[in-house]
Amino acid sequence: MIIGVAGPSFCGSTLTNCILGELPGVTGLGETHWILDRARDKPKRGKCFRHLDECPVFTPEVLSKLRAGGANNLYANLKRIVSPNVLVVSDKNTFQWGRFGCPDVLVFPIKPPATMLYSYVRRGKNLNNVVEQLASEWEKLLVLGEGRLMVPFDLTALAADPEHTVRELCARLGLEYSEEALRPWDSTSCFFGGTGRWPKFGREFRSTGLAWDAVFAKLKAL
Repeated sequence: MIIGVAGPSFCGSTLTNCILGELPGVTGLGETHWILDRARDKPKRGKCFRHLDECPVFTPEVLSKLRAGGANNLYANLKRIVSPNVLVVSDKNTFQWGRFGCPDVLVFPIKPPATMLYSYVRRGKNLNNVVEQLASEWEKLLVLGEGRLMVPFDLTALAADPEHTVRELCARLGLEYSEEALRPWDSTSCFFGGTGRWPKFGREFRSTGLAWDAVFAKLKAL
């Protein structure tokens, strides 16, 4: 099974991917499109985010073979490499899944609208254009998901009661729960893309004992 984390940019997909990736039999690889879409100004995007050139799984040779395999075969080739029962990808939108094929199940992280809008506006985006863009992308994703299981993942509820919220998500997806999913920042698992701030959250959590609501307060600004 392939689970796709769906939504626009800054929707909480990195957090969702990393939580799911800590469940038994699940590998969360994040924004795998960066394997093919390496940006010249962000060369790290095309490498394992956690390990970069030292990654024991996604070595330069493996990445080269994945790129040579092309978009149509990316997910199948990734499954052969990591051999999970469930593969999670957070390529997120209809454009990317038009290239790679739509996942079997879609998980939608749900953030308060104001926090998502803030993520765009603080980067200089026009608010009216952003609202129109987000509405259009959500509509396309819902159409894409017709006939597939679509599961919402409420990040506000996650902040208030992480264990219950993750257990509920596992039940909806038919996955085994693990407490490791509540500490995704402690993981050493591979993933691609996502926010550059993510490792910092883990360091702060370990050093100061931040509660989930404090971590979420930081995530809201992404």
